This record gives sequence, structure tokens and C-alpha cells, in this order.
Amino acid sequence: MTKTSIHTAELGRLYEEQGYYEKAGEHFGAVLANDPDNPLLREAVERVSARTNGADGMAGLTGLVERWVSLLFLKRRAALLRHGKRSDG
Repeated sequence: MTKTSIHTAELGRLYEEQGYYEKAGEHFGAVLANDPDNPLLREAVERVSARTNGADGMAGLTGLVERWVSLLFLKRRAALLRHGKRSDG
């Protein structure tokens, strides 16, 4: 059984909206290969390419910030529980 892949600009846009710039670039690039004179596709490839190049460092930083925020909430919740207060009110 061979693995097939369907590349469309619509899927590229969905991936881009969700922050999956590398996947979006794959879709936009494949569609652009079939329609090389399309300025909107060329712009989309350039846009996600710029995001992909800078996303590696940002992805790590985003993960660290998310972890830090969750730890802050857990610390606050633990402090409220120690003092007999509810954390959801």
C-alpha cells in the first residue's frame, strides 16, 4: 500500500491558522509547484517560511512560558488550599 498525500491551499491555510507553519509550507509549496504564477500562493509560502525560520526558538520559549504559568497557578491553588479557601471562587 502506498502512502498518498493531498496538498491543498485550504489545508495550508488551516495549518497556518493553527500555528503549524512547517505543514502549511508543505501544502502551499506543493500547490505552488502546480501553479507557479500564483502570487497569493507565493506570498503564503514566503509568509509561513518566515514564521518557520523564527519558530524554532519561539516554540521552546512558548513551552517554557506555558509551563511557568501553569506552575504559578498550581502554587496559588496550593496556597489557597493550605489556608482553607476555595481556588475556584
